[in-house]
Amino acid sequence: MLTAIRNSAQSWLIKALLGVIVLTFVVSFGVGTFSNPKEVLVKVGSGEIMVSQYLQRYQREMDDLRRRYPDNADVLANQLNLRHQVMERMIDRHLILRAARDEGLIVTESELRDTLTRDPSFSVNGKFDYGTYEQILRQIRRTPEIHESIMREDLLVNRYQRNLVAGVIVNDAEVDERYRIENQRVEVDYVHVDPNRFDLPNPLTDAEIKTYHEAHPLEFTQQDQFKVRYFIYSLADAEQGEKVHPRAVKRYYERKLETEFSIPKKVRASHILKRLAKDDPPEKEKKLRAELEKILARAKKGEDFARLAKAHSEDFSKDKGGDLGFFAQEEMVPTFAKAAFSLPKDGVSEIVRSPFGLHIIKITGVQPGSQKSFEEVKEAIEGKLLERISERRLNLELERLPPRIEKEGLEAVAKSFGKSIQSTELFDRASNLPGIGSTATLYAQARTRRKGDAGVLQRNPVQGHLFFEVVEKKPSYVKPLDEVKLRAKRLATADKQREMALAEAKEKAKSLKTGKDFNSYAIRRSLDVKTTAFTVVDAAIEQLGRNPDFQRSAFRLTTEESVALNIQDGRAYLMRFRRRYFPEPEKEKEIKAQVRTRMTSEFRQYIAKNEIDRLRSGVIIEVVSPQYVGSSKPTQPLDLR
Repeated sequence: MLTAIRNSAQSWLIKALLGVIVLTFVVSFGVGTFSNPKEVLVKVGSGEIMVSQYLQRYQREMDDLRRRYPDNADVLANQLNLRHQVMERMIDRHLILRAARDEGLIVTESELRDTLTRDPSFSVNGKFDYGTYEQILRQIRRTPEIHESIMREDLLVNRYQRNLVAGVIVNDAEVDERYRIENQRVEVDYVHVDPNRFDLPNPLTDAEIKTYHEAHPLEFTQQDQFKVRYFIYSLADAEQGEKVHPRAVKRYYERKLETEFSIPKKVRASHILKRLAKDDPPEKEKKLRAELEKILARAKKGEDFARLAKAHSEDFSKDKGGDLGFFAQEEMVPTFAKAAFSLPKDGVSEIVRSPFGLHIIKITGVQPGSQKSFEEVKEAIEGKLLERISERRLNLELERLPPRIEKEGLEAVAKSFGKSIQSTELFDRASNLPGIGSTATLYAQARTRRKGDAGVLQRNPVQGHLFFEVVEKKPSYVKPLDEVKLRAKRLATADKQREMALAEAKEKAKSLKTGKDFNSYAIRRSLDVKTTAFTVVDAAIEQLGRNPDFQRSAFRLTTEESVALNIQDGRAYLMRFRRRYFPEPEKEKEIKAQVRTRMTSEFRQYIAKNEIDRLRSGVIIEVVSPQYVGSSKPTQPLDLR
């Protein structure tokens, strides 16, 4: 396939950019697996998806996730249920390919050739280079035939998708309606009818306080309380008696010598940059190269490089004479780094092309690489390995000690570690104990245990884990009125004030007709009048947070019906209509264009999902090897954007 390209291919040296290209392809196409190539993952009607294909696709997506989120890729994959989602997307792709072939869609040799030769990953100096193409595929253990087969399928899927959504049109009326909903803002004045502004006509009687206490028992309930005995076992305790074998220290040093204990060579460089984008026309590159050739000639004759950089460079470093400071080879883009590290001190490069443009590079300093000796790092390695051993032992004790405590008793287990027993006072969820701190987690564990049961409160390993035994449980109870009378009186008073505020707010929502009336009422009650504006689709309102009912009420207001009441979490808000408006009328055309694009994408997503549902409904899908894919979750819609 593509024999014409192969036969006419010229021999090129792989540029420094090869490393980046190879990484891109590993991310895009995954790596080989050791699964049985004949093992079936899922049957889709009369077709099959093989486990080997699935594992390659899954590895590709995991590599991409690790590249974007190196610190928590595995956690994200678990949360996304990535194994199952990859299978679902492969089923969708299988069905689309079958539907495309049933419709007679094909990809011609010329289309495949054009797509391949336009791929910048295989280009050298802007032209397709078969040598580069072949070597990259060898790096990812893929033959040209397999890669071109994948490309052909990609093109076929794209053609089917384009045909599917070719008729999607969003008309002007739909755009206008969505624009109005999303961009029209309403502006209102509002006040919080504060219960604290209301005085009770008469003090509460004892009978009223008692009635409130009896009607709200949860407000006066003492939670369950617990008392535990415990000892703390930390990483320092786990280190006791542990030793690191000298051979292990030596092996660690030898294994990490080239990475952890080596200081890479660094160079200090200055450069002159003429910016050039990847899609700039050849005429611009030719013009910039001509300018740089003249500057390069002056630099090689000994003219001050810093002065040339200040006068001609288009990089932020021009004010420092083009100085980039010291850097290691991996800290720069490959083409730039390869040129810089091939030069001696005071050497000046030829013109170098990078993703940023065209450079002339001068090396102004060199720091040779070095390696730390074994004796220099021996003690640090011993400490690191001892910490690993201790952590493993500590994790093991987390599993072993609770059953031991229940069998042998807390004292015997603590004594075996030379630890002393401590006891807490009675505590509930909100307590704060000396040496333990917040008891919320300990309380949650104690609630699930009976008296005499053992457990472990996992904390920071350095701080130490807390191994405990429940020694007392005191059930919850409603505190008697005599014990909480002052609090009951305060809460009952606040409840009456809230009732008065709500009643008045409801009455004023009917009686206030004008802005003058609204302001007069606020002044009389010493209420702060605030102004806010928002759209109906805003997730939250400034100062008020999330309050959808407030938003809906505000958009119902008019100049005739200008006042409304909103009650949120027992708080009453009176609002008064000021105006409706579009904040940026001069950008209406631009915003509507964005709305149209977004609506078109939404419609395409909708059509795509319906098409996948239709295709799935016509076949039997059987997962043959479920152990590879995890649990089922809803399929994500196919992205046709």
